Amino acid sequence: MLILAHIPPEGPLAKQINMYEAIYRNFSKSIIAHLYGHHHCDYFQAYSDPNDPAIATGVGFIGPVITTYTSSNPGVSLFKMNATTFELIDKIVFYANITKANIVGSIEWELLYSARNDLGLADMSPNSWLKYANDMKTDDAKWAQFDRHFNTMGEPNCDQGDEKCRKSTICKLTWMTPTQQKACDHK
Repeated sequence: MLILAHIPPEGPLAKQINMYEAIYRNFSKSIIAHLYGHHHCDYFQAYSDPNDPAIATGVGFIGPVITTYTSSNPGVSLFKMNATTFELIDKIVFYANITKANIVGSIEWELLYSARNDLGLADMSPNSWLKYANDMKTDDAKWAQFDRHFNTMGEPNCDQGDEKCRKSTICKLTWMTPTQQKACDHK
């Protein structure tokens, strides 16, 4: 099962998000992925198990989107799945450099990354995405790569050296609810 929604579970609707999380947790073994838009950027959320934060019970993919927005380029994601098992095989993201397109008068879509080939993921499981997020805490190269991808090669999400932004972003990547993200931020 794929969950498709416009807005990812974040923001001021804590009660509704907690209800969504409770429903999701009951069916997590049946859900392949959660797919969201709205934010005009490219990131993921590996939903940590509240009882064991070393385990991810699901993964959500947010954006990118085809419309332009402040600081970001248009982007699209292609998800490859096994047609028999429905296992997620790869996420491939393409982007268009809108500044270049405006100069030359035409748009050209370029490969931004393949999750399996470029991010060093063992597979597309929630635990692989959680490991990738946790690796970014100490691996500056992985963090810089993620930050470049966040706005599809537009401006970085965090200013260079802004460790508070980095920590907050990684908390957002590893927890589903705003309450969990806030608790992570304050550790």
